[in-house]
Amino acid sequence: MQRLLVAVVLSAVLGTAHAGVYKWVDADGNITYSDRPQPGAEEVDVGSVQTYEAPSLPAPGPSSVEKAVVPGYEVFAVVTPTDDETLRDNGGTVPVSLKISPGLGPDHSISIFMDGKDLGGDGRTTSLTLEDVDRGSHTIYAAVLDGDGKQVARTDPVTFHLHRTSRLIKPKANPPSP
Repeated sequence: MQRLLVAVVLSAVLGTAHAGVYKWVDADGNITYSDRPQPGAEEVDVGSVQTYEAPSLPAPGPSSVEKAVVPGYEVFAVVTPTDDETLRDNGGTVPVSLKISPGLGPDHSISIFMDGKDLGGDGRTTSLTLEDVDRGSHTIYAAVLDGDGKQVARTDPVTFHLHRTSRLIKPKANPPSP
């Protein structure tokens, strides 16, 4: 049964390439199939092989940076940090930058959020440096607010991972010299 399965698989794979399939038995009695003839090998008729056309894939959509968010803002996205990025900074410093196009409307403001908490700021900035961020995974996103404080656009959330040296890990003492 196993030999039949090997023969069927080989014939399907090799048959699509329109190459011959050859079978022979070695000195130990093992049956071998190949697309290359060997001395004493016999050609195996694999018949016709059924093939399928792969379905065409849809055209790729816009990237998260190019994605239209709401009418009036063609692009609104967190550029740095990138999604699933790992940062190593013992001071907990994380640079954040946004891309918005066209520019921010006169009665609109930007709020940047980390782990659901509004980070404040002047409401017009597209870059910010976070200080003393705890180590671990964090999610950041930004929102455009209108004059009434109503959210009119929001970036996709971006998760980043911050590695910092733990205060709980004590450095190894230098061994005394002899």
